[in-house]
Amino acid sequence: MSRLPKGRSPLPNEWFIDRANMMENKMKKYALMIDVDGDWMYVPQNPTQFHNFPEPRLFDTIEEARAEQENWQTAVVVDYNTKQIKPMTQEERKASVERQKKNG
Repeated sequence: MSRLPKGRSPLPNEWFIDRANMMENKMKKYALMIDVDGDWMYVPQNPTQFHNFPEPRLFDTIEEARAEQENWQTAVVVDYNTKQIKPMTQEERKASVERQKKNG
């Protein structure tokens, strides 16, 4: 957990964000991006059907991604974060505390 002032316990949302970020690091995935007529796109789950914004084919290890990379001329292996929770800013924290007080 990020450093907190001495004696202060983490707020529930801080605890959740910290745990989610820890899980994110464990759930790291890899994808392939290819150059299609000057535009970069992810290799789709079903490479026989190319359409706009396809679901990318994800790999658990970089070795699996590199093995698939051999099948494509312009493929590049990239990190693909499956989860991303960003911590709240100080203003967002303050607004959240104020909302919580108003809501009881």
